[in-house]
Amino acid sequence: MASGLKNYLSFFIKNNTFRNFFYFLLISASLWFLSRLSDTYSYKINLPVRYMDTQGTPLPSSFNRDTLYVEIEASGFRILGIKLQKPIFYYHINPKKSPVWYPPKKFSSIRKLLGKEVKIIQIKPDKISINHKEITQKSLPVIPVIDIEFREGYKNTSPPVLFPPKITVYGKKEVLDSMKKINTLPVHLTDVHSDIEKNIKLELPNGIKAGQSSVSLKIPVDQIVEDEKILPVSLPKNFTNNDYLILPKTARLIFSFFKKDFTSLQNKELKLTVNPEDLKKGKRKAKIYLARKPKEILNYKIIPQEATILMKNEKNN
Repeated sequence: MASGLKNYLSFFIKNNTFRNFFYFLLISASLWFLSRLSDTYSYKINLPVRYMDTQGTPLPSSFNRDTLYVEIEASGFRILGIKLQKPIFYYHINPKKSPVWYPPKKFSSIRKLLGKEVKIIQIKPDKISINHKEITQKSLPVIPVIDIEFREGYKNTSPPVLFPPKITVYGKKEVLDSMKKINTLPVHLTDVHSDIEKNIKLELPNGIKAGQSSVSLKIPVDQIVEDEKILPVSLPKNFTNNDYLILPKTARLIFSFFKKDFTSLQNKELKLTVNPEDLKKGKRKAKIYLARKPKEILNYKIIPQEATILMKNEKNN
């Protein structure tokens, strides 16, 4: 059999007359097919309906039982495109109101979905009633259940962000009334040293449905670095150097920050001063602190932590 096939192929390759006839037949058939696709035809489409709530969240599959029957006139090319595209008509409803809607009134939306070159003859049914009295809906916040082990020297720069932060769930009223939140399935991450971007699944109780099964979690992560500076210790406002002498005159500031904030922090003025309340009370020791701590600084320590305060009369002595 293999040798017979090989003989046919050899004959086809070597026989120019037969090969040219085959090509002619193939081109003719293609041109005929294309010309037929250019003609206008009547065609009936089964257009499935998918319902969404007023916030754009898809409703559970129990709502999606309806189909529109649309009769159209269009070119063969467009009909072929529609068959390949498999369009779906999305309709927004409020399940609490058990709405009645009229598909023929959605003529413009359906035509836009199928293509403006399509001529719609009729849309059936004329009316669709949605009756789901046993189903109610509720919008609940999503709470991430996540355990993170950061690599040493790394930390999240801001709290976790979920998208969407709330979801709409559907179920029996007595069940939804007792629900205050929706948890995600537990997630455990180790050796984290870069930004977290992850889809995490929702933990839905039995009998509760949602328009989506997961949410997007984003947590920015950066390296914590440390720097230090020797800074002068100055008096607070309303106190002058003519009245007081601070010893030591300088102190060492050791501070930590996220690596991404390095450039921003270089442009910030760091200033050490002493506690004015200690000066008012005439104390010999006053705590040194960082005035107007920039938000970029996570933690800091000052060495020494206290300064010795000398009054004017003590300086003269």
